Amino acid sequence: MMKIYLTIFLSLLLPVSALAADLSLGTDAIISVSSINLNVSGSTAAVDSITVSASDFTVTLSGGQSIEITSSDRRFLTVSQLGSLAITSTCSSSNAITTISNPSAGVQVTPTITPQTSACIVDGGGGGGGGGGGGSGIAPVIPAQNGAVAVSAPVAVVTAPTIPAAIMATPSSVAVAVSPVFSKALKIGATSLDVKRLQQLLNSDADTKIASSGVGSLGKETSYFGSLTEKALQKFQAKYGIVSSGTPATTGYGALGPKTRAKIQEVFGGAAAPSAAPAAVPAVTPSAPVSAPATAPTTAPAYNFDWMNLTPAPSPQ
Repeated sequence: MMKIYLTIFLSLLLPVSALAADLSLGTDAIISVSSINLNVSGSTAAVDSITVSASDFTVTLSGGQSIEITSSDRRFLTVSQLGSLAITSTCSSSNAITTISNPSAGVQVTPTITPQTSACIVDGGGGGGGGGGGGSGIAPVIPAQNGAVAVSAPVAVVTAPTIPAAIMATPSSVAVAVSPVFSKALKIGATSLDVKRLQQLLNSDADTKIASSGVGSLGKETSYFGSLTEKALQKFQAKYGIVSSGTPATTGYGALGPKTRAKIQEVFGGAAAPSAAPAAVPAVTPSAPVSAPATAPTTAPAYNFDWMNLTPAPSPQ
């Protein structure tokens, strides 16, 4: 198969552009960016244009167009997320493949594509299983214990003490809108909505922001796990004493493993505080009815009210 080579003359620092409207790539094309050769295929790829500069290149895609880029150096590509682009990346022992597709209903977009500086890591094992769901942490509702105990005249009414409501901790404002629960491992090169949720949670802490501005910053999170996401996750791991050195493959430094997932759920999910113990309700024993004397006194008798034991006061001397 004939290959077309589009090589960058770095000394001139001038972009090389494939000047064509609706460029159909019937054969493979090789472009060189930062001394990295990239194979742009292939038989079904069709794009509006490709513009290559010294350190990156852009591709203009109309709705329904797609492009597949293969790196024999196993370099993943950082793609600016525009419109409704679908971006997938795979890594093997021989190459790294990035596919960019614009849905048929999508508007024309021109993403910037930059090769990463290090080779991708071959995913040799499945992601860790998700942890079991915990209890709701909500204390049961205790009905009010207001009641009255009636005895023979005179009547005394006893009101039980009010039981305080359970005290609940308030989760972070980000966790209310973005779930902090992750069921699988993530690392550089991953592309999914879980990655975007991870970036949103990290951006909610000033110490672990993905970026201060531009792609990946607050409100501009993407679904691609790139080097900026890896660095922000490393800051989170170091801040909470999970791990602070090594690599994703050796120590998990920069990868979303089981311990990091548990800590993210703890930090951004909130936890219920222990509820207050209900106050004891004293038992009330009604006193026996008070019998009227056989001969009514000329003066109404006085009574001493000692809780519920009613006894006549001594007659004045």
